[in-house]
Amino acid sequence: MPFDKGYEEITAIHALSGRHRGDGLEVRLDLISMQGVWRKYAEWDSEKECHDGLAEERTIAIDHAALSGFRQGLKDCGLLAWGERYEMDEGDGSEWVIRIQFDDLRVKKSGQNSYPRCWESFCQLFPAWLKVEFR
Repeated sequence: MPFDKGYEEITAIHALSGRHRGDGLEVRLDLISMQGVWRKYAEWDSEKECHDGLAEERTIAIDHAALSGFRQGLKDCGLLAWGERYEMDEGDGSEWVIRIQFDDLRVKKSGQNSYPRCWESFCQLFPAWLKVEFR
């Protein structure tokens, strides 16, 4: 779905990743208030696209330099140009969901056992700018 939104217009990002019957990670970022939360879970529920069994939680405070670097990283990895769904029919495995919020629009990107070309670059934005793990 093409749309005319830019990276500076992103107001929030909610990213989840997990392995079927394995652990998972969640990051919720409010880019307006410059705060977020990072959670590590004991188990990923692939049917519900959510996690169970909270193992660890951290609050994230985002400073202006981190926000600027994070947004530039999103642009560099082309997040808004990613397809809506990436999937390899291999049964259970790894899953991920990213919800990108704008003032008047929410965009969802997701995948199962398949990733966009710049997935690793996207994951590296979290430890580089926000000091939390994402995979």
